[in-house]
Amino acid sequence: MLSSVMAFAQTITDASQLTNTTIVTMTTARGTLTMSTTNMAMSDQFTTLTAMSDATANQFVFYTENGETALYHVLTGKYLTPASYTYSGVTFSGLSVTDDFSAATKWTLDPQEDGTFLLHDGDNTFNFGGSCQVTVDSWATADDGNKFTIVKVGELSDGSSAGVDTVEIDGIKYELNKATQTAKVLATNNYAGDIVIPAVISYEESTYDVTALDESCFRNCPELTSVEVPSGVTTFGNYCFYNCTSLVNVNIPSTVASLGSYCFYNCSGLDGVEIPSSVTSIGESCFFGCTGFASVEVPSSVTTLRAWVFGGCTGLTSVDLPSTLASVSEYAFRGCTSLTRIVCLAEVPPTASIISFSNYSAYLYVPEASVETYEATAPWSSFANIVAYDAAGIDAVNAEGAQVVSRYALDGKSLTTPTRGINIVRLSNGKTQKVLVK
Repeated sequence: MLSSVMAFAQTITDASQLTNTTIVTMTTARGTLTMSTTNMAMSDQFTTLTAMSDATANQFVFYTENGETALYHVLTGKYLTPASYTYSGVTFSGLSVTDDFSAATKWTLDPQEDGTFLLHDGDNTFNFGGSCQVTVDSWATADDGNKFTIVKVGELSDGSSAGVDTVEIDGIKYELNKATQTAKVLATNNYAGDIVIPAVISYEESTYDVTALDESCFRNCPELTSVEVPSGVTTFGNYCFYNCTSLVNVNIPSTVASLGSYCFYNCSGLDGVEIPSSVTSIGESCFFGCTGFASVEVPSSVTTLRAWVFGGCTGLTSVDLPSTLASVSEYAFRGCTSLTRIVCLAEVPPTASIISFSNYSAYLYVPEASVETYEATAPWSSFANIVAYDAAGIDAVNAEGAQVVSRYALDGKSLTTPTRGINIVRLSNGKTQKVLVK
């Protein structure tokens, strides 16, 4: 945890004023530097810094160990390093991030006469370009955009180093962020059986809240059977449970906001998961190949279903989509060949593609007032059976005041009361409707 910001910020004029506990901001004529998890989610190879004013996001520590300095970002717990990468056949110099100090390329500070610094990796200058994208450029000049003013804004409260520790406790590997007092679960290749992740862990007389499951955290763990995730975890990273074919039970706490891409890919042993209303983002192919799923209910907090999100779920028979749903991407339910029931409560048909679904013989249940709209809107109009849905479980009365005078099951048998499933009702105005009683 961080102490309160100093009342009077101190401009650093000599590198010796920096210690492991010194929190600083770095500015140039082009803005204040920060780094965000959004940047990093793109790819470590293409991480960039941007100019922002968020006071909590633009804090860095010059972390020194054995006389070498690395640039550590307080909010994300990442070390910033120079990198070379190739894109479309062209080699660029740029930046990457790493979790490990020992793997970091070290930086040096080159003091300038005006009290600013140039940041070097030995050969190249840390160049803050006019587009607010930082690159490592061996041709960078010492202009105002490349010279950094470093201002001390605070210190770590416990006086410890800003480094990130990697530890293993009770068979679970964690990354501990000393600055934020948080921990995330890391990958190993030997998670098996039933795993219980604690909400809080202790290490060297400090406690850490477990807040995330890292990317590929349990990836390719064929003997993993169940995972209990504590409340307080907010993120399931990309590929989190990828190809865990023996996984039969995992919970998603109500604190989780995002499920990464390929998160439960090919978890064929799962017979379903409950997606809480806290989840606002579900990555592409998140549940691809979860062949044990029989039904899925998407919460109202989700507005978009991305490509292949439930693709290849061959056992899926029933899907409930919320009234808030705005779009269904291509292939979202592709390969769901057993799907027979789709309830979509959106009054306006969500944007979708003809290849969003595979089985257009499934019954599509929509709000009664929207039946004609769905029948006229592609690709929803391709469903052979579009039926009025009564969310309350009581048959709807139409706008003209027509009442239900009789009801029947699909086999023609007369029903005396609303019965769960599809009811065929005859109205007092002579019309007949199919309705779903839930």
